[in-house]
Parts: sequence; C-alpha cells; structure tokens
Amino acid sequence: MRHSVLFIAFFFGSLTSIFAVEISDDPQLNDARTLVELRDYRAALRAYTDLANKNVLPAQLELANLYKNGVGVPRDPVKALVWIRKAAEKNYAPAQSALGLAYEQGNGVAKDYAAAREWYGKAAAQNDAEAATRVGSLYELGLGVKQDYALALVWYQKATGLDYAPAQYAVGFLYEQGLGVERSFDDAVTWYSKAAEQNYAPAQNILGFMYRVGYGVGQNVAESIKWYRRAAAQGDAAGENALGYMYQNGFGDRKNFQIAERWYRKSAEHGYADAQYNLGYIFEQGLATAKDEAEAVKWYQQAAVQGQAAAHYRLGLMYEEGRNVPRDTARAADLYRKGAELGNADSQFALARLLEAGQGIKQNLGEALDWYRKGANQGSAVSQDSLGTLYEEGTGVKQDLVLAYQWYELAANQGNLNAIRHRTRLTAQLSSDDLARAQRQAREFSPHSQNLTHERQLLLVGR
Repeated sequence: MRHSVLFIAFFFGSLTSIFAVEISDDPQLNDARTLVELRDYRAALRAYTDLANKNVLPAQLELANLYKNGVGVPRDPVKALVWIRKAAEKNYAPAQSALGLAYEQGNGVAKDYAAAREWYGKAAAQNDAEAATRVGSLYELGLGVKQDYALALVWYQKATGLDYAPAQYAVGFLYEQGLGVERSFDDAVTWYSKAAEQNYAPAQNILGFMYRVGYGVGQNVAESIKWYRRAAAQGDAAGENALGYMYQNGFGDRKNFQIAERWYRKSAEHGYADAQYNLGYIFEQGLATAKDEAEAVKWYQQAAVQGQAAAHYRLGLMYEEGRNVPRDTARAADLYRKGAELGNADSQFALARLLEAGQGIKQNLGEALDWYRKGANQGSAVSQDSLGTLYEEGTGVKQDLVLAYQWYELAANQGNLNAIRHRTRLTAQLSSDDLARAQRQAREFSPHSQNLTHERQLLLVGR
C-alpha cells in the first residue's frame, strides 16, 4: 500500500529525525539528544528515563523511540508503547500521532484501524500535520473506514495548510489519478513540485518519472535528471536507481555504463531490490566491466529474497544453463514459478516452456497453456507465439486456427521471426472471413500490463 510505508520516515527515520521531535529550551532534554548524536546510548537512556519519569512529554516519546528502534537497548515495541501512551494520554500531539501509527501498523499492540483513526484525530485536532495526513491515508485506502477519496482530500488539505510535504505529495497523487477530484495533471505537478521543493524524495522521483516519459507533462530529460539527482543526493535508493537507469540508457548524454554501475551499486547497497537486479544484470552481461556471473548471482539472490520478480527469472536461467551455479532444471522451474506468480512475463513463458516439455517439472499441458496465456496477455511475444502454436496444433486445448492466427499476428507485429513464419503459413489455411476475424481480434487486443508504481516503470534493465 502506497502510504503505509510512505510516511514512516517522517516519524521514525534517521537518528536525528527520531529524536529531534521538536525544538526545546529544556537543557536536560537537549543534553539527552546530544548524547544520542554522539552515540552514547547508555548515557542517553539514563537521561531520557530520568526526564520521562518527571513527565517531560517529549522525553517520554523519544525514550519510546529508543525502545521501538532498539537504539542502545534491545528492541522492545511493547515498552515503547507504554511510554508513547503515557505522553499521548497527556494530550501530547506527537505521541498521539505515534500511538495512532502503532495501532495502524500493529507495533506492540494488535492492529486496530479504528483506534488508529481515533488517536490520529486527537493529534490532528492540535494541527499535527503527520496525523492529519495519516487520517487521509486511512480514508484513501479504506482502512477501518469506508473508502472515501473526497474525505481523504479534505484531510490531506488540512495538512498541506501546514506545509507538510507528504500531504502535498498525496494531494498530487489524487489529482494525477482523478480520485475524489477531477483529474488534472497540472494540479498534480503543482502539488508534487511543492513537496519536491521541500526535498521530499518520493515527489522528486515521481517528477523525474513524469518528465522522463512525458507523462502528463512535456517530455524534458534535463528536468527529469534534475529531480532524480536531487532525490539521489539525499541517499534515496529509488533516485539512485533511476539515475543509474538514465546513465545506462543515455538519457541526456551518451551511455555511460560505469557511472550507471556506481549509481546502481549505491542503491543496491541501500537495499533497493530493483537496483540489486539491475546491478546483477550489469555484471551478468559485462556492460561496465568484464562479465562476472558470480557477482551477478549474488545480487540477483539479494533481489529475489525481497520478491523482485525479474531476479527470479534471471536466476532461473542461470540454474537452467548451469552458469556459475550447478545445472538444476528443477531449481530453475521453482524460480520461474516464483517470478511468474509475481507477474513477470519472462518467468511465465519460461515456466510454461518447462511445463510443456516436462523438464525439471512434471509435464502439464493445461498449466503450460495458462502460463503462456498470462504472458501473452502481458504482451510477451514469445508467449503469444507459443500460445498460437498450441491453438494451431490443438495441444492441450481445442484446435482454433482463428485464435492461433490472432496470437501469431500479435507476436509478429513485435518482430518475432517464428511468429512471422507461422502467420504466413496459416494465412493460406484460413477463409477470408476467418482471416478478417482473427485480424480484428488482434487489433482489439490490449495487453494487461503489471500495475507498477511510477518509480518502477521502465527502470529495470534487460527486459
């Protein structure tokens, strides 16, 4: 879910943001914060505990964050919740917002969206922008409340009145998608820009995407690079990955695989799965340096653990072909299946191919047909050609030459040579009426592409 992770960094992000909840003139509280910055956590814990026991509300919340994040103490979300609740019940808005977050995410307490809405509402009534934004998110996503985009917009706008960047981003998204408002790319860009100017990386990345592909705005590669670079300058992994993609593909300049590799590596080391995949592909293909399949396997594995679909496919190929790993078709089939179930069209074709042949997996023509169809419906030319062959031959399905031609036509239009030959051969076997029907069906076909977020679209190499 988009917002469920979007705003966490604003409350529980870096060490400085965790503890600098608000400016204070309390010298003891500032001393405790300094101890955190100096990473003297034992002394910080003593200082915060002393202040928290004296009912210093910011200290209670910041002590809770020590326990929540395991900073200097064993991670203990239940103990964190005790201190958050103490401050929240004394009407301290940041703690009320934090308590709402605990209920929303089930941190130290059973997940309870109604309780989250209640505590966010208390904080929002005190003009806490984070809380108002989270109430908006609950209404946008329909969590514990009836989904209501118009009401979500009301809450987001309450937070934008406090110049809160995540709320500005959220309003931009509603305008971009036309949710609760009339769709308006101009308004979307306006709100995204407000958030981006506050160095909110998700907004910078969406602007980078919009300007790169001309989505709702005039295509402007220089503007795209500017926003990606600003996100990357903050250490934002998505921005770093995007810059790698821009350099690899020569947007705004000649291709530079070495610089692309450096940006992918930065992002990959920040744990960004798509960058781990991209970096693996760079090494597998030897685009920046000599081929290094061992390094490719390492990065593909890290990406696959995080559920990166294309990494399952590339790893599957390496196991099927025995490249820097033992040849293991059964292992390849398992990896293809995982990628296929995650919606990767290449994996869907590869799994169907093994199922049809009975290699590394029990032969199952019916299941093969299903996976070819899933890949074909996503626009995979090889799956479309293979599906056409099954329909032409009546293998695992009732023979249907019209459908066979339709799939050959779609694959041939993408330049698939096998499909071009198959289409030419089949043309002579169809009546003029059947041929016209097959061609009409091909024209009316619309691929069901995966619902990727803007930051991920077109930012994977080797597709």
